[in-house]
Amino acid sequence: MTKKNKLIHTPEGVRDIYNGECRRKLAVQEKILHTLYLYGYEHIQTPSFEYADIFNEDRGSVGAQEMFKFFDRDNNMLVLRPDMTPAVARCVAKYFMDDMPLRLCYLERTFKNNTSYQGYLKERAESGAELIGDDSPDADAEMIAMVIDCLKAAGLKEFQVELGEVAFYRSL
Repeated sequence: MTKKNKLIHTPEGVRDIYNGECRRKLAVQEKILHTLYLYGYEHIQTPSFEYADIFNEDRGSVGAQEMFKFFDRDNNMLVLRPDMTPAVARCVAKYFMDDMPLRLCYLERTFKNNTSYQGYLKERAESGAELIGDDSPDADAEMIAMVIDCLKAAGLKEFQVELGEVAFYRSL
């Protein structure tokens, strides 16, 4: 590819979204957010990049090889956020420790430098919700009901929700 052609193309793993597809994506995102708001969740936005240590594998994040890394002018290692939960946890620890239980939701872009997942994008829109400070069975039920309502609001008629948390099954 010539230098001139390279300027009009996107890097591997990312793409432009425009016209009807962009409108449809935004409409679905708005329906999901509206459902989260109905459940009492408040929106939170975190920076697109954070200190690398926040996203280590011990916190349930991706491996270091899958992060987009760079350095700030003070030589601190930064990463484009690969997922939202550790960033939200950082905010909770900083701002909200006295406000439990806490219901936060988000719609943000995440970035994973994956080479082994053929056809997967490296930049994704991620929506989600975090119910923090309530580990009751009612909280589990709320999250499941909310997921189902979000999927229905997004226009899905057939879907399957899988639960992988052993503690949840024990609570049933």
